[in-house]
Amino acid sequence: MPSNSKQRNERGATIVEFAVVFPLIIVLVMGIAEFSLAFKDWLTISHASREGARAGATGANDITADIQVLKAIEEAISGGDLQSIDNVVVSNPDSPFESTTYTYTGLLPCAWAPCPDPYAGAPPLYAPPYAEPNYVPEDRDVTAPIPGRIKVSITLTHEWFTGLFTNTSTWTADTIMRLEPRVFS
Repeated sequence: MPSNSKQRNERGATIVEFAVVFPLIIVLVMGIAEFSLAFKDWLTISHASREGARAGATGANDITADIQVLKAIEEAISGGDLQSIDNVVVSNPDSPFESTTYTYTGLLPCAWAPCPDPYAGAPPLYAPPYAEPNYVPEDRDVTAPIPGRIKVSITLTHEWFTGLFTNTSTWTADTIMRLEPRVFS
C-alpha cells in the first residue's frame, strides 16, 4: 500500500505537468480558431468572386450586368460581413484601362458606389445615382465564336482576433470568365 508522502508527490507532479501542458493546449486551440476564421474569409471571397464573374458572364452586355455582378456577390457573402470588403473591381482582363472599382456603402437606393444600376434613379433610365462604369456593359464583345472576357476581383481586409501574427491581412480573389456569346439577338 502506497504511503501518504508518495501520493502527495505524485499529486504535485500531476499539477506541474498540467501547468506545463495547459498553456500549450490553449495556444493550439486559439491557433486553430484563428486560422479557421481566416480560411473561412478566404473561401468566402473566392466563392463570391466566382459567383460575381458567373453573373457577369451571363449578363454579358446587358445594361444591368454590373449590378447583377454586385448582387451575386452580396448573395454569396450573405452570411459574412460586406463591410469588410474593401472593393470589388469589374474589368476587362484584356485591357487594363477598362475597369470599374465599386465600394459597398449599404445605402439606398443603390448599395454600391459608384452606382451601376441604371434603374436606381428616378423614372428616366440612367438617372442619378447611376454612374456609367469604365468597362461599359453595352460595349462588351459578345460575338461568337470568341466573345470577350470579364474579370471580377474582390479585396477583403481580414482582422485577426488575437493579433498574435498581425492585426489585419488584405486578400484579393480574382476570377476570369468568358462572356456568354449572343448568337440569337
